[in-house]
This record gives sequence, C-alpha cells and structure tokens, in this order.
Amino acid sequence: MKVRPQTEYLFTNYSGQFLSVNGLSHDRNVVCEQTGIDFDYRKCRRTYAQYLIDEGLPMDKLSVILGHVSTKTTEKAYARPRDDRVINEVIEKWESE
Repeated sequence: MKVRPQTEYLFTNYSGQFLSVNGLSHDRNVVCEQTGIDFDYRKCRRTYAQYLIDEGLPMDKLSVILGHVSTKTTEKAYARPRDDRVINEVIEKWESE
C-alpha cells in the first residue's frame, strides 16, 4: 500500500500534488466500489468545518481555511456552533464576571 507524503494540501495524489478534478473523481469511485458507500467530498468538507468550529476555531479563520471571501458564506452554508458549546460559553462568561 502506497503512503501519501505529507503536504500542505488536504487531498493529494501519491506524489503530494493537489488532486485534479479527475483525480478526486477517481478516488471517489474507488472508495464507492470498495466500501459500497456513496462517498461525497462535500460531506468531508462540512464535517471538517464543523469539527474546527467544535474545537473553538473562530469563524473568521474557518472562512479563510474554506476559501470563502466572506464569513457570511461560512456562517450560512457550513458550520454552526453546537448548542451545548454556546450554552457553556455563556455560563463561563457569567461565572467569570
């Protein structure tokens, strides 16, 4: 099994270069055939965005990572903070005052 080299790109080919649309499509088809799961890269993107929000990454930084010009796009289309995280932040704020 080939191991992909470390790179700055999230999705790469085996030489560490950014995957083309054809490369992404090929990888998607391989995953679908081998697992029987209808794999969708957009779901990975949404999951990744939500994970970063849950870990406390500010919306303006997430927007940069996702390549959005405006944080409004990020806020509307991708990630919202979990309810329990927002409630805990409010409680922590009140207790610190």
